[in-house]
Amino acid sequence: MLALGIGTLVLVAVAATLAVAVLASTRNTISLLEERADLILDLAVVRLTDHVDEVAIEVTALAAEMANGTIDPSNELGMEYAVRAAMAATPQVVALGLWRPDLTGTVGVRNANGIFVNTVQETSDPELLHEAINAAAAHPDGYWGELVFVPELQVTIVNRRQPVFDGDELIGMMVAGVSVRDLSHLMARIAQDDQESGPATAFMLYGDAGVLAHPVLADPPPSGPMAQALAGRSQERPLLTVDQVADPVLIGLLDGTVEQPPILGSENSEDLTIQFVEVGDDDVLVLSRQLPGYGDEALLIGTHFPANAMASEIERLIGSAAIGVGIMVVAVLLGILMGKRLARPVTRLTNRAAEVSETLDFSAVEPLPGSVISELNRQAQAFNTMISGVRWMDTYLPKTLVRRLVRKDFHEDVVSISRVLTVMFTDIKGFTAQSEGLPADDVAAFLNHHFTLLGRCIEAEEGTIDKFIGDALMAFWSAPQRQNDHADRACRAALAIRACVAADNQARAERGEAPIIVRIGIHSGEVIAGNIGAPSRMNYTIVGDAVNIGRRLETLGKEVPEHPSGVTILISAETADLLTADTFVLTAVGHHPVRGRSEGVEALSLDGYQEGASPSEAEA
Repeated sequence: MLALGIGTLVLVAVAATLAVAVLASTRNTISLLEERADLILDLAVVRLTDHVDEVAIEVTALAAEMANGTIDPSNELGMEYAVRAAMAATPQVVALGLWRPDLTGTVGVRNANGIFVNTVQETSDPELLHEAINAAAAHPDGYWGELVFVPELQVTIVNRRQPVFDGDELIGMMVAGVSVRDLSHLMARIAQDDQESGPATAFMLYGDAGVLAHPVLADPPPSGPMAQALAGRSQERPLLTVDQVADPVLIGLLDGTVEQPPILGSENSEDLTIQFVEVGDDDVLVLSRQLPGYGDEALLIGTHFPANAMASEIERLIGSAAIGVGIMVVAVLLGILMGKRLARPVTRLTNRAAEVSETLDFSAVEPLPGSVISELNRQAQAFNTMISGVRWMDTYLPKTLVRRLVRKDFHEDVVSISRVLTVMFTDIKGFTAQSEGLPADDVAAFLNHHFTLLGRCIEAEEGTIDKFIGDALMAFWSAPQRQNDHADRACRAALAIRACVAADNQARAERGEAPIIVRIGIHSGEVIAGNIGAPSRMNYTIVGDAVNIGRRLETLGKEVPEHPSGVTILISAETADLLTADTFVLTAVGHHPVRGRSEGVEALSLDGYQEGASPSEAEA
């Protein structure tokens, strides 16, 4: 159908426009130029908005969490965790922090060595900061502030500002900054993608202030006039001028030495400006569009490339006959319509496959509809059959583990390794006796609910659930991905489990049901982690003496007094040695013999957090 349709359109077009072939081909060139210009700038706008709007979303989310109490802005440790996590999720952010009305702040800065979060007691320009906080209070939905030059980092940033309120009281102002150098990298990549008409240069201008982004600023020379200009930036002049960037096309564009094309700028591209700039003996085509809303000045985003023979084609277009233009427009519209109709099933398949590859969530994928074209219909049926089969597999595989293994170092093979990590075992006291006489459906529903609660707490700390053994659960941290704070994560997960089980027991008591008693054992030690099993059935798991000790610690919970919450948590001395100081409350419960281990184990009871050390996430 595609070959027949295109062949028919070409035959009709060629036969009908034979007398005006040259003029018609010129019109086709102009139409393609307009569409291409829109695509180029749409790509630039999409990349810019994707790059910076994610920052606005992250800052808004942080402010909302502070407003509803999920994050306590007065808790320095909690704020440090929140800032560090937000910057880890948005790598384009070079600075992120909360400035309070008393001009103190909790500020994170990203450099080549990582992310550093500090408490700032004073600022170099208190008047400017005070004005910014007052201005933010007048924009409850947040806004993009003026450009800011950060002398300590030697960068100019585009900054998103979001006020934080507790009711009607202003808590402070969240600020996130994106380096303009990152925007220059975006422009450089757009220029590399746009090579159809010769070397292209994408750019962004910030009002009359200067050049916001340009490929030459992505990797500026270490010496010379441009390096001196970059070193001379300040808050008053945060950007380089077009003269300092030394782009003759932009110089001509701002000087007004442009020649407007007579045909371009049709209704297909109302907000698109297309101009010619003379540079020496050559003409350069400049495509630009204004983009407001990212600061106190409107952005001018565009690209330019040599016009070459395109200019002569545009000039000859003036004499094009109306009938030739009409026939070509009809042919193009019919081609676009047919292309869209044929591409629709393929586009649906591409979008569904992209959703699966990004989320690995097969349960949310909708089946593809059939098609009157047999090849596309078989394609849809094959995809639906594949998704149906994978859904069954997905039911019996640990989703979080599969996702980590799929994304691990760009799909590198998983090999068995020896590593120190932390393992956790949980068990329900007296479950066998408690479940006797209950229908199988009730037992299964109870275990599913119980393991759902535990799984959320473990996955929140990025733990790997290894297996479910009756009413017991085994999980571990620091594999397949290394986690330097694996002991802390395991203990935080255990305390979160204690809180969830206590809340669930309260709900059970209201229903007249008996509470459940849970024992948790945690141990850190060296194990072997990797794929273990038969070729037809492999498990990513861990083996070693540390696993056995973790299980023994859970069993040892029978011999110590039960915790008032109903969840007894015992950790080994090896795990305690790896914990962050002054974070958890530990109580020694003595040295206990362990079956299969001659020296026994030193056990401690994990009772909670030290005062002021509890993260807001755990409290929530």
